[in-house]
Amino acid sequence: MTDSRIAVNGKDRAILIELDLAGGNDWLDRVAKPSEALLGVVAELHASKPRSLTLSACVSSQEKGEDPLAEAAKEMVRGVAGSAALEFADSGCRVNTVVSSQASQESDLAAVVDYFQDDRDAGFTTGATIDVSHPGALPAETAETVALVTGGAGGLGRAAAERLIQDGYRVVISDLPGDQLDRTAEELGIDAIGANLSDEDELKQLVNNRSLDGLNALFLHHGVGASSRLDANFDAEAARRSVSINGTSVWRTFDYLLPALERSGNATVVMLSSVAG
Repeated sequence: MTDSRIAVNGKDRAILIELDLAGGNDWLDRVAKPSEALLGVVAELHASKPRSLTLSACVSSQEKGEDPLAEAAKEMVRGVAGSAALEFADSGCRVNTVVSSQASQESDLAAVVDYFQDDRDAGFTTGATIDVSHPGALPAETAETVALVTGGAGGLGRAAAERLIQDGYRVVISDLPGDQLDRTAEELGIDAIGANLSDEDELKQLVNNRSLDGLNALFLHHGVGASSRLDANFDAEAARRSVSINGTSVWRTFDYLLPALERSGNATVVMLSSVAG
């Protein structure tokens, strides 16, 4: 089945399906019929065994205001992509979605598509959706850009802090209190906040630390390798620790810092984890 609103392009087995679902208030035209057509296109592609499949859907012609079918169109595409990600998994094909509107920046859309199609950058990414349909406001003029990096005492956290410093940020790192955190802060010439972020009282103290005044960037990287297999060797304490640190504390840190980020007017948040996370 074909549909004039669906275009299929491919290069080096990286397939891009572009859908124009913007404009009009007809459910059949914007959701039902494209859904049926898209399923047919995806089914045909399965036999060709692509290495990546990216669904790029423009779901609205409006920059702002109500568009009742935009969300339905978005969820339709995500649903098809999610099912395809499972069906294509055995062949090693990654399936991801980028959602846009006619108000989206072309550069943002192109960057996401390039990321999803790059085996090196997105080699383990499948079933993901990045939504660029509501472009943010231009950043306000500020005296400085303040970034907090959790898990910043070493490894990828430290690497992120070093890069942010190079890019002109005033960086604050957080990690468990100790010599490594103090030494990293001294070597980088930045402020550090020692805190166990799975402890709510210590998290509250971090949120109220004056070194975070003006916070407008958050890089969440703290975590532990403490999971446990669900078999006869299940370790309940390791599983609890993994959920507490890698899950609950990551969300809670973001949630507690959200008011400060919102006050900045144009904040950035990055949550980095392993595939298991």
